[in-house]
Amino acid sequence: MNTRSLCSPRSGKPLANQWVITTQNGEMFKSYKTMIAIRSWDGQVMLDHDWDYSATTLKYLKIFLEGLHHVSLSKSEIQKRIDDGIFQIGNLN
Repeated sequence: MNTRSLCSPRSGKPLANQWVITTQNGEMFKSYKTMIAIRSWDGQVMLDHDWDYSATTLKYLKIFLEGLHHVSLSKSEIQKRIDDGIFQIGNLN
């Protein structure tokens, strides 16, 4: 398992309290002490029920997802992927 800070796309500097954890099964995004998202190496994404808990959490989730999908997603686009079953929702904490 490898843990690194999520980096700002503008400055390239590590963001405080925003983590990407890499495992043999995929990558996880953790904000402070809360797991927000998991992406398996086969492309499946699971978001925690509180994926949009705050504007800050959402901002950094979007950066994490952009790094995975190489496309910037709005909150409504993330919600559509949930509604369409592309992203799953679960209790990650």
